[in-house]
Parts: sequence; C-alpha cells; structure tokens
Amino acid sequence: MDAKHASELALWSFLLIFYIASSVSAIAMPRTFFRGIARLEREPSLRRDINSGSSASAEGHSGLLSLLKGNDSANQIMYFGGPLIRNVEVSTIFYGNVSHADRINSFYKFVTSSPYMGLLAQYSTKEYEIGYGSFVESHFETHPRNVTKLDDVKDIQPYLRKLVKNGMLRPNENSYYSIHYPVGLTITDAYGSQSCVDFCGYHNTIDISDISDVDYLYYGVIPSHSSHCIGGCGYASDDFDNLSSVMSHELAEAITNPVIGVATVLGPPIGWYNPQFGGEVSDSCNTIQFTHMDANGANWTMQEVWDNVYSQCIGVVRGYRGIAAVQESEGPPTSYYPPSMTNYGGSLLENVQVKLVQAKTIRPDGNSFYPIYIAPGVTATRQGSVSCRDFCGYHAAVDMTYMGIKGITYVYYAVISDLTGACAGRMNH
Repeated sequence: MDAKHASELALWSFLLIFYIASSVSAIAMPRTFFRGIARLEREPSLRRDINSGSSASAEGHSGLLSLLKGNDSANQIMYFGGPLIRNVEVSTIFYGNVSHADRINSFYKFVTSSPYMGLLAQYSTKEYEIGYGSFVESHFETHPRNVTKLDDVKDIQPYLRKLVKNGMLRPNENSYYSIHYPVGLTITDAYGSQSCVDFCGYHNTIDISDISDVDYLYYGVIPSHSSHCIGGCGYASDDFDNLSSVMSHELAEAITNPVIGVATVLGPPIGWYNPQFGGEVSDSCNTIQFTHMDANGANWTMQEVWDNVYSQCIGVVRGYRGIAAVQESEGPPTSYYPPSMTNYGGSLLENVQVKLVQAKTIRPDGNSFYPIYIAPGVTATRQGSVSCRDFCGYHAAVDMTYMGIKGITYVYYAVISDLTGACAGRMNH
C-alpha cells in the first residue's frame, strides 16, 4: 500500500472512530439531554446538533453515516417505544401583551382539524393512533413578572406547576400547552441557549405526577417573532407566517415525541426520534414552509415534516381512509385504506392518487378513469365547497407531468359521496 492510500485509509478510520465515539458518548450521558427545538437559521446551511449544541456537527455526522452506509437512511426517524399524543388538545398561554393572540388561537383551531394532522398519521403505532385534535382554551397571564429574561428550569416550569396546583391548568394525556411571550422577553432553555439567538421555539416535558392525575405536562415555548427573530425563523415576509411555521414545527414534534424532556436513554419514554443527528419529525425540514387554505379562504403557513416512507419533507397528505375502492380501467377493484382521518380536502384526495401511482397500485393511461367512493361519515371539501351540502360528487384531474413517468400526463378521477347518509335525496349537483 502506497503512502497516499495509507493516509486516506487512516483519515477514514479516524472519521469512523470519531463518529462512533461521539455517538456512544452522547448515548451514555447521565442526564436529560434530548431536545426538541426549532433551530434559528441565519443561513440555510446552518444546522445545530440537538444533542451537543455545536453548530454544523449534525450535518457532518449524518453525512458521514450516509456516505459509509451508501444510502439515505440517516434521516429516518425511529420509534423507541414511548407514548404519543393521540388527539392533541391545544391550549394557549399568553404571558403578558402578546402580539397576534387572536390569530394564534385561530391557527390552532384550524391546524388541529386540518389535513396537516394526516402528515403525522404515518407515525401512529398499534397503541397510539394519531388523529385529529382540537383547540381547547386560552389562559392570559395578566400579571406577568416585570423582567426581560425567563429561564425554562427556574421560571417557566415552576410557573406551569403553579398553574396546575391552582387548578388553572387541568392537563390530560392529550394536552399540549403552547406558551407565547411578548416582544423584548428573552427565553433561556435548560442548556443555556437563548431565543432568537439559538432557537425559534422548543417543546418540553414536566413530570407532574406528584400534583396531577397524569404523569406529564407537555408544553411548547414560542418567543415573539416580531423582534430580532426576524430573518432567522423562516423566509416569509409576514412575521406571523414564520411564527405559525414554528408553531406547527413544535406541535408536530410534541405529538410524535411528547416526553422527550425527561428522557435520559435511547428507549422509552422517547417516541419518534433520530439519534444519528438528534432530530425529530420536523428537524430535517426546518424552515421549509408551505401554505394551506381553510374553508373560509384564509391561507395558513406551516412547516413541512419528514416523511419516513418517501424519505423527504412533505407538506401535503399522501393518504387517508375513505376510498372504498379504486377501480382500474382493466382488472378487478383494488382496495386502499390509508391512516384513519375523517375530513378531507381536494389537495388530500389528489395526493392519494399520486401515492397510488408511485406505489404502482394503479397504472393509468390516457383512457383511465378512477372514481373514488367516500365512506359513510366522511366529509370531502373542494375549494371551500362541502360534500352533501354543496355537491354530491365531482370530477377532476391531477397533473402528473412533474413525476416524469413515461406515458402518464394526467390522472382522471371523480369523488362520489356516500348517498345513504346526509346526501340521501340530494341528487342534484
């Protein structure tokens, strides 16, 4: 072996040993070390290692592992057996004079009952099926402490415990408390990181088994994005859009990994997590935004989440329950039952067709037509119109040209409502 090859081998051996050693040292840390944060992004390439706090190291580790393995598995999220939030119940806490309070509540009312929840359905387990959630209530702290800084461990956690003791908060296993702060108030987390300097938001856990009927309280800390967070927490021109993106980031991670704040080992109570780069379902997609329109025509900005099936960030739902049968142009019907949801919009229906094509469950050509039959109790919406109220069915097409599949330009389909329930007797459309 010549000197050049020997030096290259030594370099790769060192990198491999360094990676293994750093991973083992992270796993062996004796205290709570897992974090659930939305990172501050001053540059698109900047990443923070959630375990160690050192900048750019997360990309270096996952990139090395991917290179050594020869595949893209480094971003896959793994399940470690911990609890998940099945049907999230969001309550907001406004600590002082918080901007956009009404819009924040409206966002949570929408997102918890929107197709965004379908993005998380793939992370359901046998014991914990993730479905729609709800917005519960707001708590306004009218006498906040007259300070410019708050510490998570010294201030925020004792404050939340006090609210539980006083009966102001009544958490259950689905409860998630989103805490919002005014402009000019700096939050320091348990690791010394500061809001709008190191992070845009985070979610955490408190053990309240000594003062409550449930073991844990799940909460998110969302600083104001109207100040020096601007430019680092998203690329939307409206600061509220960047705020709502971070809110969705923390909500998704709280649902899929709610007990991260008290975890000390790679196992229960951790839920879905990637130990290779210390990430949760939102971290690989940090600041990648998309918008979704509600039934009233308002657009809401959210952050994409990681899709374990397709190994990419997604902002559209790829599957849902409600297709009774998919009839191919030739051959017998093919049944398809994705994760359980109960209300679907046009974009969700269209992306089911995309998934079926990608999986080769259907093989359309220019003559193919796919009627989609909606199951009883399921409501379909299209551009604000609601099935059985505004229509009994409709036909449409999905442009498939971007997929680059030879011979497939469009998928033609129809949506047929169940005519035995609310649609009974309403045949005019």
